[in-house]
Amino acid sequence: MITDWLPDELRAELIAQEHRATGKGMQSIACERTATEYIVRGLGYLYWNQYGRRAGTLPPIEAIRQWVKVKGIPEAAVWPIAMKLKRQGSYKPYIRWTAGNSLNREDFIGRTIERNRERLNKEIAAEWQGVIFEAWQQAIVKETNKEIQI
Repeated sequence: MITDWLPDELRAELIAQEHRATGKGMQSIACERTATEYIVRGLGYLYWNQYGRRAGTLPPIEAIRQWVKVKGIPEAAVWPIAMKLKRQGSYKPYIRWTAGNSLNREDFIGRTIERNRERLNKEIAAEWQGVIFEAWQQAIVKETNKEIQI
């Protein structure tokens, strides 16, 4: 079922894009199925990994503090990083300061869906085939039980 494997695929894409400073975001990913949709949940900053952060608001200082600690950056960098994010947002494309960098750190959700498109199509088709067949059977039962008016 999609809810069983999709979180692992999203985590794998985050690892490939090197979005794994503390691992909390990846650990938070979960997927559930309701009657009408699939819902993927995770920590709020996964949204910023996917879409970037608009300028204008101060990001969570404690999250930046944890990030610089994990990355081995001096704690004195927390405030300048926060102010830059407030001023400029986290624009796309992401930048890594290494020569010859070819890492694409954008659209972890879209890349995961594209990489698993065939598997998603098969599972969703199988699921909807059952739903449609059940609706068809119910319609036949209604017609069969319907009184014939003469």
